[in-house]
Amino acid sequence: MRIIYLTFLWLCIIVFPLFSQSDTIDISFDDIKEFINTHSPIVKMINRTYDLKEAERKLDLKWTNPSIDYSQEVIQNNVLNDKEHFLVFSKQFEMPWLHLTRRKSWQYFMASADYQKKDNLNKFVSDIKASYIEIKLIEQQISQLEKFSQVINNIAKIAQHQMEEGAISGINHQLVQMTRFNIDAKLIELAKSKHSIENLWKAKIGVDESDIMKLSTIIDFKSIAIKSSDYYQTLAPATFGILQREKMKTALQKQIRVQKQSWLPTLTLFGGYKKVEPNFNGYTFGLSLPVPILNINRHQIKKSLVEMGLFENELLLYRLELKSKIDSRLKIINNYLKSLQKNSSRFKTIEQVIENITFSYQQRSVSLTDVLNYAQIYSEGIQNYYMQLTDYYRSIFELEALVGEKLITF
Repeated sequence: MRIIYLTFLWLCIIVFPLFSQSDTIDISFDDIKEFINTHSPIVKMINRTYDLKEAERKLDLKWTNPSIDYSQEVIQNNVLNDKEHFLVFSKQFEMPWLHLTRRKSWQYFMASADYQKKDNLNKFVSDIKASYIEIKLIEQQISQLEKFSQVINNIAKIAQHQMEEGAISGINHQLVQMTRFNIDAKLIELAKSKHSIENLWKAKIGVDESDIMKLSTIIDFKSIAIKSSDYYQTLAPATFGILQREKMKTALQKQIRVQKQSWLPTLTLFGGYKKVEPNFNGYTFGLSLPVPILNINRHQIKKSLVEMGLFENELLLYRLELKSKIDSRLKIINNYLKSLQKNSSRFKTIEQVIENITFSYQQRSVSLTDVLNYAQIYSEGIQNYYMQLTDYYRSIFELEALVGEKLITF
């Protein structure tokens, strides 16, 4: 029994980790679009939205089924005993000019839906790219602050001995501990932020939370050649957002025409066979038309005109907002571009700065107060640098989605 128990325990120790292991997914920046096209539930939802619109089109334009009617009438009295049989086939048809106009309106509705799908996919890809960059930059920021934290820990040990020897006061020793606490607190906050952003990012791209993501592309500051606002504004009319709304406007105009033609919407044709027992039989043919006396579709026409007016205002608002967003993103990019071009090199040599601070303090060429000031200034500088770099890249990707032009590659 003991052997069986030990064997079972050994198998659990070996086999259980095989089931509990997480997958490691290596994804580069250039792989993002291909990866989300095959894995992301949001991409699938965007595509299904278009499929739903296509299903609505087919449902609206479907043919109606013919109908078959059969009836029997019996006449009985002292003289007659007759039976009459009726078999009638009927089919309702939409007026051909009305059906043609509705098909044309649906062509524009579907073109609008297609541009809407492309616009939504562009915006989603922009968001995923920005989050990829943000996660990578948080990792780099954590790495640099950890190096500073190690320096402060070493200095704290030296300061402890110096305080015991009476070389520095207890207040200076407390300042060292407080500086170490501040850096550690920033590291905790960054780790929490990275965990939150990464988990949300995983959900968006269709990856399980337990899977390990390896973001393999190295992200550093890259300067871009930004053009004038006028140039990007000229691209606006050809963007998916504008094209989608232009197609929708045409579709609504066609829909108004549909409503105006709907005062006489259908025509019903019927034909059948009639038999009167025992000696008579014959055929019947005819048509049926609705009589537009009480309703000539006036209210639906008014409703469609109001919808058109609302949409024209929405289109005007979208154009103004698009222009404002383009100008806003350009301003952010230009402001950060100047700052990052001037200062990015300072953060590439951070290891050398750390070595110089440590060496200078060990040689007592700088005071403890100077070291703490350096640590405070550089830790804040690192935080501000990566904040600017994150916003810089996010604004670039948002501008790409707005104007439909690629601005940067890694």
